[in-house]
Amino acid sequence: MDEFLESFVLYTLILLFAVYIFSYFYRIDVEGFASGSAIQSRIEAELVAVRTGSAGLKASPTFFTQTTTMPILPDNQSFLVNICPLTGYLGGYLGPPEQLFDANVYLQFAFRAGIRSFVLPLSTYLSSSKEPPTWPNSKDPALVSRDTSDIIISKNGITLDVFIEALIANKSVAGQGLNTDPIILYIEDHISDIDRSKINYVTFMKKIVKALKPLDPYRLTTYGSLGSCVGGTKEQQQMLLTQVPLGAFSNKIIIFTDFDIVQDEENSLASYANFIYGDDLPTRTVGLEDLIGTTENYVSNSRINWYIATSKTPLVAPSIANVENALANGMHCIPIPFLSVPMTTVADIWNLWKNSSAKLKEERARYTRPDPVVPSKVSTKLNASIQGKPPGNLAVS
Repeated sequence: MDEFLESFVLYTLILLFAVYIFSYFYRIDVEGFASGSAIQSRIEAELVAVRTGSAGLKASPTFFTQTTTMPILPDNQSFLVNICPLTGYLGGYLGPPEQLFDANVYLQFAFRAGIRSFVLPLSTYLSSSKEPPTWPNSKDPALVSRDTSDIIISKNGITLDVFIEALIANKSVAGQGLNTDPIILYIEDHISDIDRSKINYVTFMKKIVKALKPLDPYRLTTYGSLGSCVGGTKEQQQMLLTQVPLGAFSNKIIIFTDFDIVQDEENSLASYANFIYGDDLPTRTVGLEDLIGTTENYVSNSRINWYIATSKTPLVAPSIANVENALANGMHCIPIPFLSVPMTTVADIWNLWKNSSAKLKEERARYTRPDPVVPSKVSTKLNASIQGKPPGNLAVS
């Protein structure tokens, strides 16, 4: 009997050990994104190195921690067009060496850091080797990491639905008093020409709308007598930028997109978009590098238009000089791959926002609401009838 028990215990231990080894490798190698705790530890270590100065930079104890809400503007300047939100590129991507997406881990770090603005470059693929749960289905809107040759380099991908669900679950992690600043989503069309020719573009946009549906309670759809805030027309965008008080965006989610919404006769995505990109619309894009030495008067134009300055290598941290130059030119959105690159490469950039979710544009680049015109009083010299004389006669004093 003792021999039987010993054998039983031995076999049980061997079985448990085998299950542990299998589950470990399955978790890391098959599911991929389930190793988020290891990635989280790696990022935490990078943050500690920057905060303590052991990374070779000046110690920054509150690095990547939002400690204040966006600065206050005077009433006649308190408009969306006068701020530059801290923006992260490729929401959900945690970069090398793992090259994995994990929306929950990403957003927990992002919201604590004051990053409440996210560029979401949506693309797709036609591949039988990419299947759930590691990859979104073929032809569906997908968030994946691609190099400058449009080759997928991430080891997994996520659907827009997954990112939105994680956003709703984590949007308050910044803490009391720091989670009311608006959240901005840039839904961008990054579908390759080849893939575009093989999908139904309208159906693709409707899938995006379905993924955005859970945001309905938080979207800014109307504002008082000014009416509808969605549709992305030139007049609506101008209204949102320069007429709706900045406080109206508190606790709201604002949606930008460059998808070709006119292809959808039902205006499905248009009904969700507050802003639509276009050269003849108030929301415009410009190359970050193209701003160097530019003669274009962006400072003046940015007073009533919203500019997105995108790098030609968006997964590489731009130089702080390029970011400062963009800010000096009145740019509103400068996407930075904050969680996709080593923290040491973005520390100085993050510090430009001074622990806030947005910084104010330079005074010279701000829109100032004109003072109301007050009708002047009628002069008795020009209307002598006030003094009992026939109209049109001058009253001589």
